[in-house]
Amino acid sequence: MFRKFVLLLLISSCLAAAQVASPSAAAATESFHVRVAPIAAPERSPFKNLLILDTAAWAADTATTQAGIRKGAMEINPIFGPHPSPARLWGTSAALQGIFLYSCYLDRRAHPQGRFWKTMMKISSAAHAGAAVNNAVVLGMRSH
Repeated sequence: MFRKFVLLLLISSCLAAAQVASPSAAAATESFHVRVAPIAAPERSPFKNLLILDTAAWAADTATTQAGIRKGAMEINPIFGPHPSPARLWGTSAALQGIFLYSCYLDRRAHPQGRFWKTMMKISSAAHAGAAVNNAVVLGMRSH
């Protein structure tokens, strides 16, 4: 899509330059019409949309958790411990997120029209987003 836009921009600037360069060229291009078809964004599958949403919410949750731990907050998830290192926090949560997304992918392949994988990804996205907001609130309280 970006390439088509740049190509269209290049063609229109060349036509404009030709009109400015000589009046005879301007007269020759008056009958020349460029039709540009509307460019539609490529459609993503619902799985890819939910994958992007869940991954963004997970990253926000993990980043705000790490920021909170730096400011003295404690992690309440027993898998990580009360004060996990950044490597443990990101490594463990990335592995768990990867396992979760892969299991949703396998369920989607087995049941393309099924609702289970969609529901689980929506719940996970909401939980991660809620945790990120909670972490941001805790960070706001700690900064005062």
